[in-house]
Amino acid sequence: MSSYGVSQTSIDSIMTYMNGGHCQLACSRYFDVTHQLPEGTTSIQHPNHYFEESRKVLTGVKPTNGAYRSPSSQISNPVQASKDNQPIGDGDDFNDETGISMDDLDKMEAGAV
Repeated sequence: MSSYGVSQTSIDSIMTYMNGGHCQLACSRYFDVTHQLPEGTTSIQHPNHYFEESRKVLTGVKPTNGAYRSPSSQISNPVQASKDNQPIGDGDDFNDETGISMDDLDKMEAGAV
C-alpha cells in the first residue's frame, strides 16, 4: 500500500480492520485514503460500488455513504424479465446510476478526458 502513497498510519488503520475480520471497513478506509477523503466518508459494500464511487470522486461528484444497490436489485420483476428472454436493464446501468456514458468512461480510461 505504501507504493500507492498510503501513509504508515493509514496502513496500520486498514490492517487493524483486516486483522479484526472487517474487510468492508478496511476497503472503505482504503477508498477514503486513496481518494483523499475524510475517514468514514464512504461505506463500500461491493467491488462495483467501489468502482462507481471512485468514478464519482474522479469526476467531481460527491460520493454517497449508504448501502449499495446492484443494478439487478433495482429490477421490479426479474423473474418476468427473464421469462420474456428480454435483457434485464438497458445494458448501460453504469450511465443510469452515475450520469457518465460508457463512451466517456472509455475515454477516461484511455486518458483522453
